[in-house]
Amino acid sequence: RCLVKIRHLIFPFDEIEKYVPNRGNIIDLGCGNGLFANLLAIKSVDRVVKGIDLSKKCIDIAKNTVGQRKNIEFINCDLKKANFQKCDAITIIDLLHHLSFESQKSILEQCYNNIDVGGILLIKEIDKKPKWKYYFNYIHDSITRIIGFTEGDKLSFRTSYEFKNVLEKIGFD
Repeated sequence: RCLVKIRHLIFPFDEIEKYVPNRGNIIDLGCGNGLFANLLAIKSVDRVVKGIDLSKKCIDIAKNTVGQRKNIEFINCDLKKANFQKCDAITIIDLLHHLSFESQKSILEQCYNNIDVGGILLIKEIDKKPKWKYYFNYIHDSITRIIGFTEGDKLSFRTSYEFKNVLEKIGFD
């Protein structure tokens, strides 16, 4: 609960939400406890939001936040094995660095193949600069893995330039 409050204080949820289409099928990969997925569903009932995460513990928490809303669901599965349907937007928030470079590329390719024409892939990821922020996140993520709050491959950070190159090679513009 404390981590959720801190995350809400340091994460620009409302700013990032503005880039997501107000209607259509939205997939939030690595949704964790469902904070961003819930915000997307609450801000527009014309969005059908599906949050997907590897952590059963996080998905159980997220499922308890849905209440009577019909435009959101949470699914526990390994993203590397997930087959998600065509959609209007995919959001990936602070997830990719928890995956190997090979898994990152594989998931981004799957995103490319499942976003409808004119759709959007929105990524918010930890960069290697500034260094202090990178080191803070590296320590934070290492601790959350030790206590079992997050799961995944080894930590694999890329710079924004490296992500841009990977995305362009896949076909994103």
